Amino acid sequence: MKQSILLLFLVFGCHVSFSQIIFEDNFDGSGPGLAGWTVIDNDGHTINAGISFITNAWVEIDRNDANGNFGGPAGDVAAMSGSWYTSLQTSDDWMITPAINISANNELVWDAKAQDASYPDGYEVRISTTGTNINSDFDTVLFSTSAENPDWVNRTVDLASYNGQTVYIAWRNNSTDKFVLLVDNVSVAVNNLNVGEYEEPITYQIGCVNHYISIYNINSEINYKLLSLTGQTLLQGKTTLETHQIDATGLASGVYIIEIYNPETQGVFRKKIAF
Repeated sequence: MKQSILLLFLVFGCHVSFSQIIFEDNFDGSGPGLAGWTVIDNDGHTINAGISFITNAWVEIDRNDANGNFGGPAGDVAAMSGSWYTSLQTSDDWMITPAINISANNELVWDAKAQDASYPDGYEVRISTTGTNINSDFDTVLFSTSAENPDWVNRTVDLASYNGQTVYIAWRNNSTDKFVLLVDNVSVAVNNLNVGEYEEPITYQIGCVNHYISIYNINSEINYKLLSLTGQTLLQGKTTLETHQIDATGLASGVYIIEIYNPETQGVFRKKIAF
């Protein structure tokens, strides 16, 4: 039975929120990967030889491998689009999610980066409630920038106005004679500081004191990870203790994600924390 749990508190200096994932794709195997998206090269321009590894409107490329360092880490794959062509042209490259059923309190989250600060790609994020026709279905722009950040940045858009609807979400590279745009760690999730909804009762509580994170009310073996907002695993381990403490003193103050996996119930709980 689903249980709604009221959660508006600060525990020992640690700010906690809960998320239920509706859709996610990190292009590393968590999600369908671009093979499950709709990718459209609407401009038809020829990519410059300098970025010849971009063989379609959007491709999956390692963030740090033989093709270059795109903000790493090595082995972490992102979706990538190029706007550097053999002549001065404007990109019109789309990648569109599968259908997503929006529920209450959903938000869209993704990471993005323009590879070259001197030639930063811009883009739009558009939404459709009718289909995937780029000429008629994507009238609403959720987000737009003419020049994305040259360092990885986390973006969030509220989807509350689409509650109960089935949507498609598109990233459109519309840059003119720039370079390379990257998108990673796309998710649609319930993320509200007041309400979390789960398949079973939550027994865990999280506390923080001086960058030491404690997990309370553990009643069986759990595996845990501390993740960055871009999905990078920073700390991980397992425990059977009723209370377990994680030493995060080596990390800067900021927002992170605690992920707890219970092998017995196969339940996964993700919780944003800030310290």
